Amino acid sequence: MPDESWAELRRLNAELARAEFERDTAALGELLADDFLGVGPTGELLGKRQVIESYGGGRIVFDSIVTQEHQVRVSGDAGVITAVSTLRGWSGGMPFEGRFRYMDVYVRREGRWRLFSSLMTPLGE
Repeated sequence: MPDESWAELRRLNAELARAEFERDTAALGELLADDFLGVGPTGELLGKRQVIESYGGGRIVFDSIVTQEHQVRVSGDAGVITAVSTLRGWSGGMPFEGRFRYMDVYVRREGRWRLFSSLMTPLGE
């Protein structure tokens, strides 16, 4: 049976997608841990600063984000969300569209969940 941590992580996952879509850098700053490290869809490493600059500077702009196949796992102060997102938008001024599987790792510190690490990989069709 899902507990309140499970529900909170689902809510944060939805808030993260909203912040990315709207390029809400203040929300991204709150959602990502200061020591966040992610792996983007082409294998690049991204820290918190790089993620926020990508959205704030308009390098990444989404026209649509549709996420499905959520799986949430929680163990103590760690939580993992895996899902599939269909994304359409612009990256570096070039249009893109594709399906991606991602894994987001959240940690709870001082009573608050933050995105600690993320990995995104394209899905072949």
